[in-house]
Amino acid sequence: MLAYSSISHAGYALLGVVVFRDEGVQAALIYLTVYYVMNLGAFWVVMLVANQTGQEDLDGYRGLAWRGGGAAAVCLTVFLASLAGLPPLAGFIGKFYVFAAGVRGGFLALVVAGALNSVVSLYYYFRIVKAMFFEEPRPSDPTLRFPAFGVGALIALSALTLALGVRFGWLYDAAGAASRVFAG
Repeated sequence: MLAYSSISHAGYALLGVVVFRDEGVQAALIYLTVYYVMNLGAFWVVMLVANQTGQEDLDGYRGLAWRGGGAAAVCLTVFLASLAGLPPLAGFIGKFYVFAAGVRGGFLALVVAGALNSVVSLYYYFRIVKAMFFEEPRPSDPTLRFPAFGVGALIALSALTLALGVRFGWLYDAAGAASRVFAG
């Protein structure tokens, strides 16, 4: 599912590019920066769970919070909420700037399609959250023990995902400077 969602996230970033102004490039750079952080975190959880369970499907996440994966489950929830674009997370800021650039560039239909896609993605992302926190693990589901480094990296990426959603001014300025370089 995360691999397929990457296609829609590439579309969000491209919305900034099609605006073809400094503002659009700046929005795309902001979006790509926050996308890389939240996506790295989400795929890191997938890697940790797959290494422990041998599964990459939804069943591998059933009761994850109660099988020794509480920190990973909380972090994955942060990453998925950010990928969906919920405030106050980094994904919200990224989508806000990309959609704002799209509106100013006259691409209202693309912005509406992107916003609707974000709403639909909530269902798919939060199916995973439901499985991690609200489904009982089966007796055959193994207890998980993640390495300290892996959990530490997840916590750091989660904190960064939240920080980029709250304190994004420096990213806005850096992306603006970079967009001017691209423009010449």
